[in-house]
Amino acid sequence: MNDIDRDEKGRFAKGRKKTGGREKGKVYINDRLQKMLREKDPKTQMRYIDTLAEKILAQALADNDRVLIELWRMVDGMPKQKVDFGCKDGVNINIRFMDAEGLRDEKKTR
Repeated sequence: MNDIDRDEKGRFAKGRKKTGGREKGKVYINDRLQKMLREKDPKTQMRYIDTLAEKILAQALADNDRVLIELWRMVDGMPKQKVDFGCKDGVNINIRFMDAEGLRDEKKTR
């Protein structure tokens, strides 16, 4: 642990610039869209998100296959896919786990 970057409890030291996350002052379109979707349409008094959901559902029910498939994927999620390396006889793969002291463990998988 670097004493310059961390305090005695391992927390970031005061005044240290944090890495990752969002930049201060930067504008993100998703934030604005999410805020707008929560607002009510003055004509219908419905939230825009509800109106949008109704339109998507109506298109899916009207046999728009593309919208139906996308809606299904949003609700259920994508199916898990297996990765096949095309090897029928099997292959041994040696995995070595390393740490600061060097070789820690070795496992064989098939």
